[in-house]
Amino acid sequence: MKWNARMWRNSVPQFFRFMAPVVASLGRSERRRAATHYVEGLLMPGQRKSIEPMAARLGVDAQSLQQLVSSSPWSDEALWQVLRQEVIPHLEPLEAWVVDESGWLKQGQHSVGVGHQYCGAVGKQANCQVSVEVVVSDGAVAAPIAGRLYLPQKWVEDGKRRAEVGVPAAVQFQTKPEGGSTPVGDGVYAASDAHAQSLDPSRAHPTEAHSALCRGGGSSGADPGRDWARFFSAAVEELRLESGGWADASNPTGVG
Repeated sequence: MKWNARMWRNSVPQFFRFMAPVVASLGRSERRRAATHYVEGLLMPGQRKSIEPMAARLGVDAQSLQQLVSSSPWSDEALWQVLRQEVIPHLEPLEAWVVDESGWLKQGQHSVGVGHQYCGAVGKQANCQVSVEVVVSDGAVAAPIAGRLYLPQKWVEDGKRRAEVGVPAAVQFQTKPEGGSTPVGDGVYAASDAHAQSLDPSRAHPTEAHSALCRGGGSSGADPGRDWARFFSAAVEELRLESGGWADASNPTGVG
């Protein structure tokens, strides 16, 4: 079902109830308000989703939104952790963890990582941003619980562009499996430790990835982080093989 203005109006009360615990980890009250406004601007009707148009539709100061996304000190991992706590109980019993990428169409050239690359949203090359994510599903509804933005090699090699948007000097080019393995693996392991038993093994292929998942990320006495990295690598390899292989780092053919 396509998101529309009527659905947004009907969802406003639930939206603010959902956002309250999500933004609690951001600290200062003005930061929490800006984060709520920013997500509200993304969801409410309107074509352009950059800061100035969203601020105008919301009737708020654009500077507060700009500061939130450009200079405010907040932890993305803390937000992911809250999202996992809020989302997973509503989707239990879980039927699947899905490792995949998501793309967002963009009109400009200034957002971090934006470029002409494969975009699963439209099934072809397009100007977009891409992230590698883990999504959980109950078989009918799916929601992301961890992810990392993909930074194309052209971005990594462009020092001026990196400096303009604040990409740290230590960040180097990584393929999607390399760049996503640590945060995605951590996210899935954090969720799976308490929820892996809700999987139905009969619905999945008996692969190494699925076996590791049913063990909750590792066996007794093992390093869960290392075991989960091994699971993630196996899962990505299965996706790569099923999709016919990744032609290059910016165009995973067949992976949406």
